[in-house]
Amino acid sequence: MRILLASSVACVLFIGGCGNGDGPGVDLGADLTAAPKTPGIAVVRGKLQSSSADGGSGASKATHDGIVMNIKSMVMGAGDTGHTVFLGLADPTTFLSVDSWNDLAAAKGVYASAAFQAAFGQLLSGAPTIDYYVVAPGFSTYGTIKEASNGLPSFGFVVEGTLKETDPQKGATAHNMVLDPNKARAMALTDVAHVPFLKEGTTSVFFNVDIWKDPAKAQAFFMDPNVAAAFAGIFSQGPAVTPYSATDWAQW
Repeated sequence: MRILLASSVACVLFIGGCGNGDGPGVDLGADLTAAPKTPGIAVVRGKLQSSSADGGSGASKATHDGIVMNIKSMVMGAGDTGHTVFLGLADPTTFLSVDSWNDLAAAKGVYASAAFQAAFGQLLSGAPTIDYYVVAPGFSTYGTIKEASNGLPSFGFVVEGTLKETDPQKGATAHNMVLDPNKARAMALTDVAHVPFLKEGTTSVFFNVDIWKDPAKAQAFFMDPNVAAAFAGIFSQGPAVTPYSATDWAQW
């Protein structure tokens, strides 16, 4: 069943390449309309079906890896340039994946397909939540999300909230006034990446992934009253800080 569903997803990604053979395959990653592409990330969240999920073994890992490895070449052909998988640090049945795409329109087509939803149905209990984000322009950053796959253990701390500033340039300035003075300290505490995004279609809904090597030091950093006060100065809502463990699940 896993292979059949993966094959169905492959058919969806290359319209006309499967089924009754009425036409040649069309790569969804191709620039069919000459419209500008919008690169960004797709964040998929859900609850794993299997209670055996532990980030390294069990039925959930096997299911995920079987699906992903069967469709990897297809989704990469549609523009997926990175797939990183995290599980909740407190609750390892909490699933989060971050996929980098060279065009979010193509990503939406892939995730909306019935075949892909069926594939997710093997892994997650209920439909996943999928959100799309673009790189936050002018926001200071360092490292990459892929640092999470550069050797375990590592941990993803997701920071989400609504910025007070709705003007992207002012928002970037406010963000950088908090990040830049604290960067050296955070990195000394094993923070190796800080990658901020804004939700697609907004100028103030903030999503950031920090990759840390030591979760205890990360938690101490975010609980520091000075850091909390700095956050309060730039967020009108939040931020919520959620810790995740990186995994050795199939990714690229």
